[in-house]
Amino acid sequence: MPNGVEYAVDLRRRRCDCGEFQVDKIPCRHVIACCANQRLDWHSYVHDVDQIALLLLQTHPYPPAALGLHQMQTDARKHCNDHCA
Repeated sequence: MPNGVEYAVDLRRRRCDCGEFQVDKIPCRHVIACCANQRLDWHSYVHDVDQIALLLLQTHPYPPAALGLHQMQTDARKHCNDHCA
C-alpha cells in the first residue's frame, strides 16, 4: 500500500482488517485488490441485498451521488423485504 499500511483480507469469512467490508457489506478497495490478484469476480462478494442497490446505481434516473448510496441501500432492502422470499 502507498502509505505502508497493510490489511489482511479473508474472502471466505468476508472480512478485511480495515473494517469497511464487514460494515458496508460491499467489497472495500482491499477486497477488490485481493480479488484482482486472485482473478476472482469481486461482485460475488457483494451482499445479496446490496446487489439490488448496485443495480439501482446503474439504472436509476437520478445521479447516484444526488440520491446517495445509503438511500439506495435502504430502498433495495425495502424492495427485497417486500418481494423476496
